[in-house]
Amino acid sequence: MTKKQVLILVVLACSVFCVLCCGGYIAISEEIATQPTEIRGRRTPTRRKPTPTPQFPTVIYKVTQGCSGGGPADGRKMGVDVTMNTTPGNTIQRELYFWPDKKDDPNAKYPTVWWEWEYKFQAKRGQFLYLSVQNNEPLGWVKCEIYSGGKLIDTALSEGEYVIASCSGKAE
Repeated sequence: MTKKQVLILVVLACSVFCVLCCGGYIAISEEIATQPTEIRGRRTPTRRKPTPTPQFPTVIYKVTQGCSGGGPADGRKMGVDVTMNTTPGNTIQRELYFWPDKKDDPNAKYPTVWWEWEYKFQAKRGQFLYLSVQNNEPLGWVKCEIYSGGKLIDTALSEGEYVIASCSGKAE
């Protein structure tokens, strides 16, 4: 037997071993084979890695304030105080104000005035989330909502003078 014949036999033996023991993938050159081969008339399934779940879902804090009766008669601004955490140990406090704008039928006797504000950030899965909203007005209502990964985690609504609405939960 010549060296060339021995080399061919070794390559064939390795190929058969690869087909039988390694799931049907054959690499005859330095490149990795990507196409599965058929064994006994059926196709070897292609192996795929599962899609990983994101470790840092998007969290949305949503604040809404409103009042019936058209808001302040003098056209002054309305506002809320917001307290929220974005990362463990990090608490943010903000005063938010807006000038009323009628949102429903302008011909209504007591139109409703409202506005919304959102804050988005990335949170670690399982992280504690907290949002508190205080109405800075002697009338109206405030609402808070927490979303994590597109899912509503918690919501609260309070109505009256200087009331507080608080939401909490864990990032999912």
